[in-house]
Amino acid sequence: MLLNYKDWKVKIDGQLMTVTKNNETREYDLPEYESITVKDEYITIQSKNFYTQFKMEEDSFFVGDKFDNEDDEFIDSVASHVFGEDEEE
Repeated sequence: MLLNYKDWKVKIDGQLMTVTKNNETREYDLPEYESITVKDEYITIQSKNFYTQFKMEEDSFFVGDKFDNEDDEFIDSVASHVFGEDEEE
C-alpha cells in the first residue's frame, strides 16, 4: 500500500511502514494486523486486541499511539518524530 498525504509519503509492505517527509525516511515495524484504514491525516492499523493510530501532523510531526480495542484506553506511544528537524540545526 502506498499513500500520499500533502507532502507525506507512506508505504506499507507487510509488517514494515516506511514514512518519508522533508527528504528524511524512517521505518516502523508493525504488529500483525487485520486491517488498515486511512482517513485524511490518520492511518489506523487494526490488530486483534489493539489498534495503532498514526497521524501526519503539521510542522512535519509524525506520531503513533497504541490503544486497547475494548475501551480505547491508551497503551503506549510507538512513534514520535519531527521529520527534517536535524537539517534545520
